[in-house]
Amino acid sequence: MIIGIDAYFLYEKHNTGIGMLNLNLIKTLSKVDKENKYILFTPAITHTDTAEEITQNQNFSIIEYKNIFRNSRRIWLQSLGLRKQIINKGIQIFLGGGEYIPIFLPKNIICIVTIHDVVFALFPETISLTNKISYYTLFKISLKRANAIITISNNSKEEIIKYLNVNKPIFVIYNGIDIKKYYPNKEIEKDNYILFVGTLQPRKNLSNVIRAFNILAQHLNYDLFIVGASGWKNDDIHKIVKSLHPDIQKRINFLGYVSNDELATLYKKAKIFVAPSLHEGFGLIILEALASGIPVVTSNRGAIAEVFGDSVEYADPLSPQDIARKIQILLNDEDKQKKMIYYGLEYVKKYDINKVALEYVKIFDTINKNLKKII
Repeated sequence: MIIGIDAYFLYEKHNTGIGMLNLNLIKTLSKVDKENKYILFTPAITHTDTAEEITQNQNFSIIEYKNIFRNSRRIWLQSLGLRKQIINKGIQIFLGGGEYIPIFLPKNIICIVTIHDVVFALFPETISLTNKISYYTLFKISLKRANAIITISNNSKEEIIKYLNVNKPIFVIYNGIDIKKYYPNKEIEKDNYILFVGTLQPRKNLSNVIRAFNILAQHLNYDLFIVGASGWKNDDIHKIVKSLHPDIQKRINFLGYVSNDELATLYKKAKIFVAPSLHEGFGLIILEALASGIPVVTSNRGAIAEVFGDSVEYADPLSPQDIARKIQILLNDEDKQKKMIYYGLEYVKKYDINKVALEYVKIFDTINKNLKKII
């Protein structure tokens, strides 16, 4: 098979969850699949080390197609020049890694779209106007053009069926991480901080994390480290911080976007990881934290309970008091911390990126064998 992949994230300078997930998947596919041919399409290569690692497999090649739309992935994917490149390379299956695919590809090319969640339908108030417009226009056209869907949990599959009213094959493949990169290191001494990771946007519920920290900070000597690029509608976050006592404000650290290596170290040194999101299609940051040997306080929203079971501590995301209480219980109970760390490390084994990549290869093969049914 000749498989084309949207590798826009080789160009994106600062990749967040979906971007990193796609790059890790492509890297791992290049290690586990020695039979199929893969052609990756990107506006340009920013992550040269990653590109070199991928192309060590001679069945993987990268096509750079740069145009005026290169800084908008969803628009760049619709470029007629990119369409021509995909057709000329004889692509049989095209995989889009995040909600959008090239909508003008001919029908003989099987298109698979990856849908992580339907937050735009569940929580429209947490989505920017630009994203709303894209979801209700270009995303719906992408969905119509797609021959099959990959999603990241059974919860997301149910929501896709319910809210998007689709009648096409939906395959569930859980996310995965490189467990050689995220692991506990007993030689690294823990620091007194609580860690939050996520783009600063309403859905990640950072406002209630800060409110919960304000409750804790009055009688616990811990700092709050916040990792994540600035997102949409985050003015309230900074207003909340400014309303706190100056001594507590000093203990809230906005680190912004950090490199993968820096993030891995921050995970290892944290005492508690907190992620009481309003909704997650999977919860990749929770997986990274568990793999790093940190107890996690999160919410029972979306697919989180399906994916992580009893390896995490659940709090009501709408209650700063409950978030604070669950954090304090963990901080005060070392035996419970050890138990949760053990459960977390056991759960992580199911989500090794190598297993995930092999699932993708199986699905490519399944789709290839059932072309007439799918087209």
